[in-house]
Amino acid sequence: MGNKKFWEIRNSAAGDDTVDLLLYGEIQSDGSYFTGKNSSTSFAEDLNSCGGKNINLRINSPGGNIFEAQAIYNLLKAYKGRVTAHIDGVCASAATVVACAAESIIMPANSLFMIHNPACYMGDVAEADELRKTADMLDSTKASIVNVYLAKTKGKLTEDEIRSMMDSETWMTSEEALGNGFVDEVDDFGVNAALNDGVVVVNGISMPHIKARQEELVRMMTGKRQVNNVGQETGKNDVIDQIKDVLAKLGIGTQQDIKPQVPVKAADDQEKERIQALDALKGDNLYVNALVEAAKNNGSTAKSIKTFVDAMNAVPKSAEKTSLTVDEITKLITDQLSSGAAGVGAMPQNGIADKTVRTKAAVDEIVAIANEG
Repeated sequence: MGNKKFWEIRNSAAGDDTVDLLLYGEIQSDGSYFTGKNSSTSFAEDLNSCGGKNINLRINSPGGNIFEAQAIYNLLKAYKGRVTAHIDGVCASAATVVACAAESIIMPANSLFMIHNPACYMGDVAEADELRKTADMLDSTKASIVNVYLAKTKGKLTEDEIRSMMDSETWMTSEEALGNGFVDEVDDFGVNAALNDGVVVVNGISMPHIKARQEELVRMMTGKRQVNNVGQETGKNDVIDQIKDVLAKLGIGTQQDIKPQVPVKAADDQEKERIQALDALKGDNLYVNALVEAAKNNGSTAKSIKTFVDAMNAVPKSAEKTSLTVDEITKLITDQLSSGAAGVGAMPQNGIADKTVRTKAAVDEIVAIANEG
């Protein structure tokens, strides 16, 4: 890393008594262990230059070196000015320890917070005693992290719950982090996320150390499927999976049309007829076809989804590639539903008629899926 810093101190728009401390990217040592000039040493010098002013600590980091993070945590806890943290995208791993030094943490609605167990890289052969010492070191490090989280969550989580969440590598939305006590407030700060050449990029900060669940995490922040750098969709089953979720919310497929008492051969014949009727609804509309496939999988009938098939087919072909806005497509589908051309609603839950199924909210969910193409 050399002498490059992963933090920056700026004058704040909040006033002369406040500075912005940006902690963006990976938390690292500067590599100068033998001269005693680690990142936390340089950080201490810069923090001292703030002269006790209040600090807006802005974090967008996948984590990194836990020992540097713990040192920075202690420096911020001892700082005489007020420290308020704001998560500008992702706060994960060691970065969460730094965040917990703040008196309050603000998290945008579509940002992410992640905790997990500490780990280390062993780049050489090791004997049993060395491995035991390393394991003991990791256990001690985890214990110190758990204590930080316990102090922050203030009784909302037990030690066993925190340890279990760390064991599982737990990613939290803002509401989950708020409910668990890790953050104190949720705001509407804008978070942009994308997958670029296999690297997660959040608000312009590359996070190459996020290797697992990349598409899922980006979708959690954006609500959209990702497209790679050659314009191809990632995850070809995403459309079907998302439409399945919509069908579940609408109550489509919550009841099986075939009763258990039906003889096996008759049931097989009815199932073939159901599949054939659904396949007959297919055409050249990507979203209609995905809807049909989802209906085939969850036991829905052609009759139960006909309303939505007709509505989606009514959208001009030009809209399939988002040439129209969501509101415009919503209006087209809403007009189609209200025209009486498609009079059969979705299958009601528990066999009770639900006259509110074909609401604008339901249409919006389907349009949101169609608009992602």
